[in-house]
Amino acid sequence: MWCLLTIIVQIIGSNNLVKLLRKNRGNKRLTEAAEQLRADLEKACWRDRQDLQQERRDADCVYEECIFFFDIHLHRVLALVEYSGEDEDGTVMLLWAGSHSAYERTFKNNRNTIEKWLKDRNYIY
Repeated sequence: MWCLLTIIVQIIGSNNLVKLLRKNRGNKRLTEAAEQLRADLEKACWRDRQDLQQERRDADCVYEECIFFFDIHLHRVLALVEYSGEDEDGTVMLLWAGSHSAYERTFKNNRNTIEKWLKDRNYIY
């Protein structure tokens, strides 16, 4: 069976989410949604994209089978998801986090713009 994560240490780039939470300190609903995302990633045991999207209905695959946007209370998080084998753990790299309006400014609700953004930062080739 393929498992995605077993321990939170494997969530790379979580400082993007920490910055977002610090900027929105006091937003209880955002904090709770971010904690729920972290908990879901931590306990996840997904075999493929369909498993992920069945458990996290807000997961929007924006590039191949591995890059997703997740909704967290009026905000969005872009994550690179790498699945793993039985003997090794998978990883999740949080690439970007921001408000929905920042998402629209940055990515313009366009998959080509998202792909260009990912290539410019060497996340994909």
